[in-house]
Amino acid sequence: VDASLQETDAEVCFACQAVLTPDEINSPKYVAGQSCPYCYRTSQELTAALRQCRETRLAQVTDPLPGSIPYDNLRPINVPRRFDGEMLLEFLNRYHHHVGRENWQQSISEGRILCTGQALGPDTVIRDGQRLELLIPASTEPPVNAGISILHEDDWVVVINKPAPLPMHPSGRYNRNSLTWILGQVYDHQLRAAHRLDANTTGIVVFSKTRKVASVVQPQFEQQTVAKTYLALVYGVPEDEFQVALPIADQPALAGGRRIGSGGKHCLTRFKTLKVATRNGQLCSLIEARPATGRTNQIRVHLWHAGFPIVGDPTYLSDHRQADRQTLAIDDPPMCLHAWKLTLRHPAHGSPVTWTAPGPAWTESWIGE
Repeated sequence: VDASLQETDAEVCFACQAVLTPDEINSPKYVAGQSCPYCYRTSQELTAALRQCRETRLAQVTDPLPGSIPYDNLRPINVPRRFDGEMLLEFLNRYHHHVGRENWQQSISEGRILCTGQALGPDTVIRDGQRLELLIPASTEPPVNAGISILHEDDWVVVINKPAPLPMHPSGRYNRNSLTWILGQVYDHQLRAAHRLDANTTGIVVFSKTRKVASVVQPQFEQQTVAKTYLALVYGVPEDEFQVALPIADQPALAGGRRIGSGGKHCLTRFKTLKVATRNGQLCSLIEARPATGRTNQIRVHLWHAGFPIVGDPTYLSDHRQADRQTLAIDDPPMCLHAWKLTLRHPAHGSPVTWTAPGPAWTESWIGE
């Protein structure tokens, strides 16, 4: 009888359902409702298990690439205030003139311009703030490099090593084949990117896990207190140390590229030449770049303007030529720009933390990684 009562009254671990002895209940590994000596794991073990879970999910989401499977793609078109009261066709043609009036007419006639699920006619009057959608049926996207790796994750931030080519956000020809869309399938809550990298640039990207965390992390980038170090392989041989302090125009130039412009915001990038060698018969230099500001294409434009274009850059070419191309194809040679190191104040404790992203293949012969 006593044995039966003892079995009935035994403590059971809430987490793993193990039946526990008094000694096991008194163990420091026993936390009521959380763990016991049988299922207890250190913080390092929990972190490793979480990372393995994330990596498994990343592999599932990206094989096959999500944008390679045909799907009905709804692309948002938000109406700016300056177009309030215009008719639909005129608005579309003026707002996205590069698409062409005939193409917009065809989209409307095929019932592919929608508002709240309803097809709109060419004479529909649109209003400020209205959200329209362009339906692209059976859409597929160009392939990308989905070799995303997680450098760090805690309760506040996720730090990613972004491959290339891979756009950060849905835009142009890319929607599901983008970093934020893919991460949205891995995490059960929205991650907020604290900054961005070009589609062709590899390296560190920091995401905040909540809006509250973002309110601490994002201002550090806006106030330019984050220390960022890039590696770039360029054509030519610059000075050992130099800097470029030239404004970059706010308005895009050819195909969304940027140029030095007197009306732009202040920009400063400091450079240090680390190594010089011959590559495919041309003198090239490995450069350390430290941007003090964070403008679009800043490092690429500053190096290009200084006469040292980045190897593999599809937009900023030699002899100060600018091409009308942005994102590289998956089988193109890489653009040799890598977001290598990043230091910021951690939102949990305010102390500086530094993350380093291992270099892609092109860096191996230059930095020994």
